[in-house]
Amino acid sequence: MKIAFAYPAFENLGIEYISAILKKNGHETFLLFDPQLFNDLYLKMNFVSHLFSYRKRIMKEVAKTKPDIIIFSIVSDIFGWACSYAENIKREQPNIKIVFGGPHITAVPQNVLSNWFIDFIIAGEGEYPMLELVQALEAKTCYQDIRNLGYKKQGKIIINETRPLLQELDKLPFPDVDLFLDVNPYAKKEYNIITSRGCVNKCSYCHNSMDRRLLWKNSGDFLRRRSIDNVIAELKERKLKYGFNTLCFWDEVFTYDERWLEEFGKKYRREINVPFWTFVHPRHITEKTVKLLEEMGCWEVEMGVQTLNQDVKTNLLHRYETKQDVIKAIELFKNSKIRLVIDVIFGLPQLKDEDYIELIETFNKHRPTKIQTFWLRYYPGTDIIPIAKKLEMLTDKEIHEINEGIPARAAASGGSKINPEFQKFQTVLILLPFLSEKKINRFLVKVRDSKKGPIPNISKFGHLFTRMLDLRNKNDSGGRRYKGRMKYFLLKKIFPFMGK
Repeated sequence: MKIAFAYPAFENLGIEYISAILKKNGHETFLLFDPQLFNDLYLKMNFVSHLFSYRKRIMKEVAKTKPDIIIFSIVSDIFGWACSYAENIKREQPNIKIVFGGPHITAVPQNVLSNWFIDFIIAGEGEYPMLELVQALEAKTCYQDIRNLGYKKQGKIIINETRPLLQELDKLPFPDVDLFLDVNPYAKKEYNIITSRGCVNKCSYCHNSMDRRLLWKNSGDFLRRRSIDNVIAELKERKLKYGFNTLCFWDEVFTYDERWLEEFGKKYRREINVPFWTFVHPRHITEKTVKLLEEMGCWEVEMGVQTLNQDVKTNLLHRYETKQDVIKAIELFKNSKIRLVIDVIFGLPQLKDEDYIELIETFNKHRPTKIQTFWLRYYPGTDIIPIAKKLEMLTDKEIHEINEGIPARAAASGGSKINPEFQKFQTVLILLPFLSEKKINRFLVKVRDSKKGPIPNISKFGHLFTRMLDLRNKNDSGGRRYKGRMKYFLLKKIFPFMGK
C-alpha cells in the first residue's frame, strides 16, 4: 500500500520507526511536510505565515500521489493543525483512510475518534499496530482485534486494549531517516537518535506519567534500553551514509545508568567520535558522569530544574531532587567543557514572587550557560491535571478543553495560562547568563521596587533570542536545523522549481 505521513516543522523519530517497519514489509511510504514558516512552536506571525503557507502545495501533492492511508502523529500542540489538514483531505479525498496516533491520542482516544474525518486511532507504541492495520486493509480482512487500535463500527466508537510495551528494542529496524531528509536536505549534517524508551522519573506534567498509568500495566520494564552494539551499529551506518558532524541523543535522561554510559562511551569514542547534545537530570549527575560525557565529546546538556520550591517540586511535580542537587550539578558542569542549559517552568500552582527571586539569586551565583523558560502546559492524561483540579487551578471546563485539544500555546510560547505578573522574572532569567552578576542584582532591585522602572517583557521571544545567540556555536544542531528549515523552504516558496 501507499502510505503518507503528515507532520509539521520538525523531525519525528516515532514516524521514522513506523515507516521503517512498513517499508521492511513491502509498503511505500512518503512524507507530507509542512514547514510552518513563521507559524511554529516558537515563532508566530500570522500575516507573514499566510503568505508563505505550504497548505495548497501539500493538498496538491495529496491529490497527485493518492495515498491509501495518511498517518498523523500528534502531540496536543499540533492537534488543531492535524485536524485542519485531515478534515480538508477527507472532504476532497474521502477514500483515503485517516489514522491519528501519538501522545494526545493515547490520552483521549474517544475524544479524538469522535471527529468524523478520522477513521482509526493508534494508542501507545505504533510500529506493529500500524503494520497490522495496513496489512488488514490491504488484504481486506478483519482489523477489529488489533490491540492498540481504535475504530468506528455502526456509529459506535470502539477502543481496543493496548498490548505490552516493546521490550526488545534491538529487534526494531533502524528509523527511516530518509523519510524526512528527502524533503529536508539541509538537515543531513545533524543526526537524531534515541537509545531508550520510557523514563526513570515520574514527573507529573510529562507524558511518561500518563504512559506509566495507561500503557505499562506492570508488564515487563517501563524503562527499556537498546544494547550498546545496536546503537553503535546505527550510528556507524548513518555516519557513513550521511557524514553527519553532530548529533542529538533524545533519551529522557541519557545518564541514568552510569555503568551503561561508561561502557557505551568507550565504543562511542573509538567508533563514532562526534560531538553531541543530550538531556540529563540533577539526580543523575556525578563527577564521574560529567567526566564520561566530556570524554565522549558532549558539548551541551539540557537539565530540567523547573522550580527550587521543594514543596511544589515534590508534591505537585513529583520531582525529588533538592536545591543542593541542582547547585552541585551546575558546579560540576561549570568545571567542564560542557555547556549547561537549564529549563524552568513558569505558571506552576502556588509559586510566588519569592520563588522566582530565589531562582534568579541562585542562578546568578551558580551560573548555567543558558536558561530556557517555559509556561506550564497541561497535557491530557498527565498526573498533574487532577492535582491542579484539587488545588482549584483547573476547572472542569478547562479540563474538557484540554482533552478536546482546543488550541493552546506550546510551553515555549505561553503554555496553558500566562500570568503577566511573573513575566518580569522570565525576562531576567533569559538575560541572566549574558549579563554580569552586578547587572542582574540591579534588575532584582527593580523587581522588588516597581518605582525603579518597569522591566521589558521579552518572554514571547525568549527562545528566539537565545537561539540566535546559539547559532554562533558550530555544534548547535537545533539552531542550525531551525535556520536551515526557514532558509530552505522560504527559497523553495519563492522559487518553486527548487528541489524538483
